[in-house]
Amino acid sequence: MPTGGLVQSWFIGCGSVLSRTFRMSTSCQHAHVLRSHYRRRNTALFTLSATAIRVMTQAAKGKNVDNLAGKISTFAFTVLAAASLWSMQPIIAFASGELSPAVRERTTVWCVPDQRSGRDYSVSISLPASYDSEPERHYPVLYVTDADYGFSAIDASMRRLDPDAPATREFIIVGLSYAKDEDPADSRLRDYTPVPRKDQRGGGGPAYQAYLHDTVLPFVERKFRTDPDQRIYVGHSYGALLGVQMLLSQPEMFHGYILGSPSLWYANHAAYELETAFANHGNDLPAKVFLYVGEFEAANPQDDRYNKKLDMVRDNAEFTERLKSRGYKSLNIHSEVIPAESHLTVFPAGFAKGIVEILPLAKISNALDMDIATQ
Repeated sequence: MPTGGLVQSWFIGCGSVLSRTFRMSTSCQHAHVLRSHYRRRNTALFTLSATAIRVMTQAAKGKNVDNLAGKISTFAFTVLAAASLWSMQPIIAFASGELSPAVRERTTVWCVPDQRSGRDYSVSISLPASYDSEPERHYPVLYVTDADYGFSAIDASMRRLDPDAPATREFIIVGLSYAKDEDPADSRLRDYTPVPRKDQRGGGGPAYQAYLHDTVLPFVERKFRTDPDQRIYVGHSYGALLGVQMLLSQPEMFHGYILGSPSLWYANHAAYELETAFANHGNDLPAKVFLYVGEFEAANPQDDRYNKKLDMVRDNAEFTERLKSRGYKSLNIHSEVIPAESHLTVFPAGFAKGIVEILPLAKISNALDMDIATQ
């Protein structure tokens, strides 16, 4: 196997295993507590991975690339696979049923079923570093769909922030999973879309929105010290389409919306009909909205980096202008095209920009400045 293929296969395999592991760990049959030392194990894993990849890259500079890669492939994969298992084994502690509120770990998973539909969903919670040390403090809460990747990506990025130079306020992260024992693609198509498609699939967004409003939000705010006036919604693709639906039906559910690459094309641009209906009946739209899309999500069939037909950059701009043209006095909306990013790569950069826009550090910094000035 060529060295490049070996490296690529390793990353694809890791992503697949980690995704399946996360889905298994978020079943409602168990609640899992991720121990704080997972960071040390993961650091060791990625250090080992980087070392192996560097060895493979250096080997690729030789004349007999395939032979060299073949000689190290068994060793590299054995070491990396063992490291993966070693890093995962001690991380997860199992507890039957719902976690006790007395469990004070940074990350927990809870079973929060939907009584109306009978479906089981799990809700992942990551608490900020200061949660235990500041017992009187109430925190903003960020709700993210597609928890398989969204929760993990945001949680990991927030743990990496420099505490001495933070770019945003601390917040609680809530990951919203797919329905238990369902294919993720089927679950998200049903739950994240506002109306059915021509084949009558999808269209369960309003029911899922009711589940979030009536069950998930009260559950989180009952269990944890939250600030109900500082709820933030994060969604990407279909998840962002669900955010558009909530924004245009119950905007007060969240004070801020970070909507990445929204699938505005869905069902012949059904989101535009929602926008028109809201404009005809609503007097104001009280929300902070950050929309983003990758540069390569524009349509350009001559360039393989771009979409072939769907022009999501154009859709994003058109939707933004529609909202701005309504003159909503309480709407704060901003939209960006992220350079050199595609639908599958734009999420981390888009979220990083969005969270600073929606939840800036300014208020806390100003308060600290005032405290210092009065001393």
